[in-house]
Amino acid sequence: MIANAYQQYQRVQGETATGGQLIVLLYGGAIRFLSRAELHRAEGRVDAFRADLNRAQDILIELAGGLDLTNGGEVAHNLFRLYRYLIDRIGQADYKRDEQAIPEVLRILRDLKGTWEEALERLDTQAPACTAPAKVA
Repeated sequence: MIANAYQQYQRVQGETATGGQLIVLLYGGAIRFLSRAELHRAEGRVDAFRADLNRAQDILIELAGGLDLTNGGEVAHNLFRLYRYLIDRIGQADYKRDEQAIPEVLRILRDLKGTWEEALERLDTQAPACTAPAKVA
């Protein structure tokens, strides 16, 4: 019952989030899946390990697909390249058994998440009525 209530809370949170808040939620999800994947690997649970790696990759693919490469300029293109790199590193964690890949991706995602959280906090304090764009530039 508690798990069901938590899932409902997460669903509502995702449905009511602004663009920037949604990006933070997506980063958090990718971080959670990669953290679980590390635990699965340590426990020898290969299927669960791969499933969580795939979920993290799916989130990064979604983030990359949400970039406006036409109007987003250099920032959008750099983020696209970074997401592609992170997706590749996750693949290397699986196929090449690269044990450094997940910690590297986690570090980068935590930095990105923290940056977005800080930016959203600054927006809230400077212009409370302002919301982040639905599509990331």
